[in-house]
Amino acid sequence: MRPVRSIDEEELTNALLQLTRLAPRTLCFVTGHGEHSPQDNSDRRGYSTVAKALEREHFAIRSFDIVPADGVPTDCTVVVVGGPTQELAPGEARQFVRYLTAGGQMLFLVDPSTPPPVVEFLAGLGVRVGNDVIVDERNRFIGADSFMPRVPIFDQGTFRKNLDAAAVFAIARTVAPMDPPPPGVTVSLLALTGDDSWARVDGGAVPDAPPKFRREVDKPGPLPVAVMATVGAEERPATGQDVQPAPGRARHGGRMIVVGDSDFGSNLYLNLLGNKDLFMSSVGVLAEDEALIAVRRKGLPRGSFSPVSLTAEQGRAIFWLAVIVQPLAFTVLGMGIVWQRRRRASR
Repeated sequence: MRPVRSIDEEELTNALLQLTRLAPRTLCFVTGHGEHSPQDNSDRRGYSTVAKALEREHFAIRSFDIVPADGVPTDCTVVVVGGPTQELAPGEARQFVRYLTAGGQMLFLVDPSTPPPVVEFLAGLGVRVGNDVIVDERNRFIGADSFMPRVPIFDQGTFRKNLDAAAVFAIARTVAPMDPPPPGVTVSLLALTGDDSWARVDGGAVPDAPPKFRREVDKPGPLPVAVMATVGAEERPATGQDVQPAPGRARHGGRMIVVGDSDFGSNLYLNLLGNKDLFMSSVGVLAEDEALIAVRRKGLPRGSFSPVSLTAEQGRAIFWLAVIVQPLAFTVLGMGIVWQRRRRASR
């Protein structure tokens, strides 16, 4: 028996899910390389909001600084590495590979500032992280710069056609499958930016001046920003050791979703458009949880008002209509009425 606090769809669904799930599920956040932490309540670096949302889906949340010497704990359903800013510890990359080849699941989020050794680790698993930063001038939000691209295109097969709102990344870099991938690895594309975006190829640095597209250097959109690498159990990446599947994990190998931005899941950006849907659904794909691979009801961050997201172009249109055109139209109409009345009075 499980008591419910209110009679609504979300509460009833969560109660049914808790009653029907027998095995515990644990999300393990790695935090020892400058990653976002599920215990951090700050706006820009904290992941506490998404951690609470995942707890409502009956995941246990735990974190550790670095992978233990004996490997990733076997009770980790999904390991989350959310935006490392420092290099991995010695031997840690090998432990991640061992975990994947044993059927583990990982969500790996990278930023333009991700250290090169981390990029090399991902390349060894068939994921090419671009040396760039994505620009999306036309779709930028009011008060934001051009480095917040919208991500409206998702692989419908992976996400069960349930992501119907674009995600918005803070500062992103391209993430694409390598061609060819390493032996025993297959990599599929999960998400693309819009046609109006482009990648500034300049070491991932954000320029001080307004960016301009360089035809011979930069890459036009749409651009890949998320992939899923499947590590097969038949042909594995070389680890130097024989790997046996861990208890409760798939014998066909593990999967890793890599996304070219980590801030979209932070407390500041999580409730922006489809960001929460993307994060929760990515965890659902890895945890093989169909209930999570769906559009989640977005929480209201403050009071009873829902956030309204406008691009700069939409903001300009509203400004001209509400501040210039409409008052001017009423002014002209009023002057016309006054002129008509004066003309009648003069007769």
